[in-house]
Amino acid sequence: MLDYIVGRVEDIQENALIIDRDGMGFLIHSSGSSLQLLKPGEEAKIYTELQIRDDQVHLVGFLSREERSMYRLLLSVSKVGPKAAMGLMTGLPLEHLQQAILAEDAKALSSCPGIGKKTAERIIFDLRGKIAGWVPSAGMPTTAEMPVTTEAAEGLMALGYSRSEAMHALSQAAGITEESTASQMIRAALRNLVR
Repeated sequence: MLDYIVGRVEDIQENALIIDRDGMGFLIHSSGSSLQLLKPGEEAKIYTELQIRDDQVHLVGFLSREERSMYRLLLSVSKVGPKAAMGLMTGLPLEHLQQAILAEDAKALSSCPGIGKKTAERIIFDLRGKIAGWVPSAGMPTTAEMPVTTEAAEGLMALGYSRSEAMHALSQAAGITEESTASQMIRAALRNLVR
């Protein structure tokens, strides 16, 4: 089993990244939360999950073990497949997803693509006891630690872009630093979106 891959980020796509490891390019599907923290050219450690479905084989990966564990838990819920689980992981950062389940907030869960009210209620029922006490990894910044990025993503979504489009554009935007304001991030991201 492939537990993780360490390599250079070759490319970031809308819902996946390519990691170059010793001359081999691994296509790894990932959540918007992980993708927005990666930059091409940087080295990254991606915790992976190999999925074999019918005639397809996919590699899924996240920046933290906790994110991967949450993804696995979501897949254990009846009627939640890989696409819905990834929609949840992209729609809500790990700590918000955990809080929504613990607070029994079906509305927050059903705001994610592919998740209806009944599925949200099933997720809450099946997982609330399993995730009590979880805390995000120290290696994975929480949304509270990156409020400007979150604000920029929300600004792009207000302009009509999807969350995944906004996160992808922000991850690809040139000139963004830790000191950048939300408006600077939005302007930089829009240069990629309007091409």
